[in-house]
Amino acid sequence: MPLTIQGQLSSPNDSTVSHYQLMMSGAIEKSKNFTTRRSANYEVSDWGHDFVQSLKSDYAEESKRSEKLKEKVRLMFADQVCSESLSSTLKLINVIQRLGVSYHFDGEIRASLDIINKKNYGWEKDDMFTRALRFRLLRQHRYEFSQDVFKRFIMAEMMNTFSAFNDVEGMLSVYEASFYALEGEDILDDAQKLTTKTLEEYLQSLPAKDEGTNTCITERLVHHALELPLQWTTPRVEARWYIDTYEMMQDMDPLLLEFAKLGLQHFASQVVERVELYRIMELLQKQVC
Repeated sequence: MPLTIQGQLSSPNDSTVSHYQLMMSGAIEKSKNFTTRRSANYEVSDWGHDFVQSLKSDYAEESKRSEKLKEKVRLMFADQVCSESLSSTLKLINVIQRLGVSYHFDGEIRASLDIINKKNYGWEKDDMFTRALRFRLLRQHRYEFSQDVFKRFIMAEMMNTFSAFNDVEGMLSVYEASFYALEGEDILDDAQKLTTKTLEEYLQSLPAKDEGTNTCITERLVHHALELPLQWTTPRVEARWYIDTYEMMQDMDPLLLEFAKLGLQHFASQVVERVELYRIMELLQKQVC
């Protein structure tokens, strides 16, 4: 029989059992010294999946209406091409741009300006408003045109203050076009100085008018332009201002106005959704921390 000594093992089987007991006793000692991680005791978040999914924009209900209006505006361009009306086409492009919805019709606008540029309608037949508007839109869309189209304007029409006051719309159109001058284009620089002076004198000559009249709207447009010409404006901010002004005009197109308002609502809803999303993220981060 194998001798046994206190503290020693007498057989292979005893060795296995005792080794297991040693391991368990060591684990127990470690567990006594182990610090249990405290629970954060998080509360259930109010920003659950169902709530986040419920944050939907009201614009989704109006998207179908917006698409229908967009197609109708496209038909307006087709009608202008068929009618070959230079002035009407330019006015349509100008209004769409100022209402802030021109990005929907980049192709139609480019195609229309290509036709105007290639056909080269006689500049000499244009009135002051149409000539300046055509020049501004073509320059804005990077077509090359000489400043010489304003020579007659500088030499004749601007010399008559009475005539200038009778065509404030034309004066304002030349003023806006002058801000698309390139370096060294003296004719446009002179046009800007003359129109600025004449428009300021026009405002000083006006008595108080009732809101909604043509004179009041013209005064509003002139005052706004002298403060900040179109070339210097921020498109979204300008669109918001112009929508209010366009709504007061007698020749306002209800279809264009409604489409512009829907576009503005859509933009505003996107801003609100982003703000709400940032708030949700901040709240979730606070709860996690």
